[in-house]
Parts: sequence; C-alpha cells; structure tokens
Amino acid sequence: MRDDSPQVSTGPQPQASSAVLDLAAFAQLLTLAKQSGLAINTDAIHSARDREFREGRYQRAFDLIEGLYVQLNAEAARRQSELRRQEMQYKSGALKMTPKQWMDRQRRATEQTQKIDRARRQFTRVLDGLNALRAANPE
Repeated sequence: MRDDSPQVSTGPQPQASSAVLDLAAFAQLLTLAKQSGLAINTDAIHSARDREFREGRYQRAFDLIEGLYVQLNAEAARRQSELRRQEMQYKSGALKMTPKQWMDRQRRATEQTQKIDRARRQFTRVLDGLNALRAANPE
C-alpha cells in the first residue's frame, strides 16, 4: 500500500543554523578556551558569536574562529615543548625537586593538557558547523 499524499509537518521548522550550530556551542567554546589556560582572545569568540554568526556572516565567523584555533594549537605546541624541556631537566638533575613534587607537577600538567584537548575538540565542532553553514549559505 503506497501513500502518495504529501507529508505535512505541523511543528516549527528549525533554522539551518540551529540544526548545525547554535549559540550554546559558542558559549561552550568560550568556557573551554578560558579553562585551557592558554592566551586565547576570548573577545574574538564573543565577536564571532554576537556579530558574525547571529547576522549570518558564516565565512567571517569561520575565519575568526579558525584564526583562534591556529593560535590555540601554536600555544599548545609551545607548552608541550616547554613540558618536555622541563622533563629533560628534571631527569638530568638540573631541575631540583622531590619525586613527589615532580609527580604533583606532572598530574597538574596532565589535567591542563586534558582541558586543552577539550578546547581543541570544541573548536573543531564549531568550525565544522560553520563550514557546513557557509557551504549551505554562500555569501
């Protein structure tokens, strides 16, 4: 039995932007960027959300967020390099601290690295959403 009648939706239709990306994703990105402890310009995230995204300028929002993502990755790489350097100094004896102090420091570094990784994942989610939006809505 075939039903050739047109399907009618009575509920509200979601906007294209809310189906892919919403303001909450930007709020979460902002929170995670702050928690990462890296020097990221959170005002630019506010600007991308409050100006570009809300006004439908997805390309501009993508460019802003992508620049911040590159900055985050550069800062994270610099931090990892510094952590490796400190580990080499500790192992060579140049960095004087007790094994307990070293373990505490390593634990804090691991926690911070996890926060940075969460921020990276959220940046990727927002960038993917903006990429889909700019493909659907060319400027």
